[in-house]
Amino acid sequence: MWKNVAPTVSKTVNVTIPSGKHSLRVDFVNWTGAANVKFAYTPRTSATVDKVKPLVPTGTTVTYSTATTSTKVSWAKNKEMDLAGYRVYRRLKGTSYPAKPIATTTSTSYTDTTVPKDGNGDTLSGGGYSGPLPQTGDIYYYVVTAVDTHGHESAASGAAMYYTRDLTGPVDTALNARASESEAGVTLTWDASERTSHDFAGYSIFRSRQPRTVPGAQREEVGKGVKGTTFPTPPRHPASRNYYGVVALDHAGNGGTPPQEITVAVTGNTTAPAPVTGVTATPKKNGVTLSWEASNTPGFDHYRVLRGTLVDGQWAYTPVQDPWTLRPREITATTFHDAVPADGQQARYGVVAVDQYGNQLTPDTGATVAEVTELDLRPTAPPATGAPLSYLGTSLGGRISWGGTSDKNENGSRVSGVAVHRWNPETETFDLIGVDDSSAGYWWDSSQPAGTTVYYRVTVRYEDGTESGASQTAAVTD
Repeated sequence: MWKNVAPTVSKTVNVTIPSGKHSLRVDFVNWTGAANVKFAYTPRTSATVDKVKPLVPTGTTVTYSTATTSTKVSWAKNKEMDLAGYRVYRRLKGTSYPAKPIATTTSTSYTDTTVPKDGNGDTLSGGGYSGPLPQTGDIYYYVVTAVDTHGHESAASGAAMYYTRDLTGPVDTALNARASESEAGVTLTWDASERTSHDFAGYSIFRSRQPRTVPGAQREEVGKGVKGTTFPTPPRHPASRNYYGVVALDHAGNGGTPPQEITVAVTGNTTAPAPVTGVTATPKKNGVTLSWEASNTPGFDHYRVLRGTLVDGQWAYTPVQDPWTLRPREITATTFHDAVPADGQQARYGVVAVDQYGNQLTPDTGATVAEVTELDLRPTAPPATGAPLSYLGTSLGGRISWGGTSDKNENGSRVSGVAVHRWNPETETFDLIGVDDSSAGYWWDSSQPAGTTVYYRVTVRYEDGTESGASQTAAVTD
């Protein structure tokens, strides 16, 4: 009340508290005289007094039992003195919780035996269990409320959820599927499905060398997520027999009913694509850059670059290889940079189009060829005389590596280190950039110039102060 009063004043207060042992405190002010206070505590639990809803239940989780194919909802115990029990509600995703609970209980858990029981599935929120569940792919939510003896109901707890893995395929089916072959390959065509599922994700096209009825037949998915009714498939070698199927998939990856299997005997052809036009070769400090016009040949698959060098007065051509697979590069762009040292050589480049059956021209049969003279960045210093190394090479990032140095020189002096020199085109000298005395067999050039051809020479040093001749190598940098 916090005011000065002369007569005795009485005050009654209703305080809602949970069950258990509590301390109650009354604070007062002694304004004048010998003021004092006394109070009494009496439980009042009638409906006319209690207007407070119970606290919201906490810790709601869901677990699943494979033995009983049922879900168990659990939660923490409420502590109200007038707690009467709990109500459990369940809803399917996309719907609202019903007004009527699926269960009323005084326990802190409830086992729901009314969920669907067919199929398999997994993942439970809160329960951490993986096991058989409905195959509908549906998501269910549970909430719990607390109710007191006067019928007051708390707000809903946090939702506990479990979802099932969808194992049911869509009703979509590719009708009247058929195939035709042309120079561009095999094209599959079908009629749209008369029925469709809400979770239809598109058609997948499969190809196999054997009918799907053959045990262990390997299928290759050549198309996925196709929403239309036609699809050109990647080619196979001529004279091969291929089996195709068009299957509808849902977003969970379930397949619908496939149509009748389509058998195609690939005839193929042996006609090479037309010559590539507009081929140019431009010398750069770090190689040769090629460009050309795009091929419009039906069945075109990729380009191949052929590098020609003079051998005994004749041009010999080899495909530019992929450094990882050591197979000819399959290029789909209309430009290519051949990272070769700028050492002044004369070269010829052929660019050929390759179709789906591997047909291609050669320089002898009409392929376009461009001739180029590389830039010459070779050192003007006297030729390298050779160091006692078993090999010397470079790799990306500025690494110079070597191996097999002899232990001693001709005077019997032991090796003290290996010196690495880099050609400086401005001063026309080989600058010393590092000495390795750890027998590591390599040196990193952290200041390696970019976008050019860098020449290195390596020498071996001995304890008597002498130094061997030099071995030379080149690095092409990006």
